[in-house]
Amino acid sequence: MNRKAMAYKDYNEAAMIDMLMKSLPKMAHEIATPMSKTKKITMVTANGETGAAKLTGEVLEIMTKMPELVKSLTGVDFSKSMRGIK
Repeated sequence: MNRKAMAYKDYNEAAMIDMLMKSLPKMAHEIATPMSKTKKITMVTANGETGAAKLTGEVLEIMTKMPELVKSLTGVDFSKSMRGIK
């Protein structure tokens, strides 16, 4: 019975990771879409990045926060689970 419980737990986590991996491109699209519809963006920076590099960096920064958000909402540690995939 314990083996079945562990198998179901592993399957549940794997299914959630699969759903998240499939939805990451859509998340990136949804994050970037509002920026793509603007006519003008003025970005202030202190580290020297400008233009498209800065804008891309902003989208990537938001995306890097997604695993922590998923963990807080679902309890699944996406980063830890991805390290366990071989």
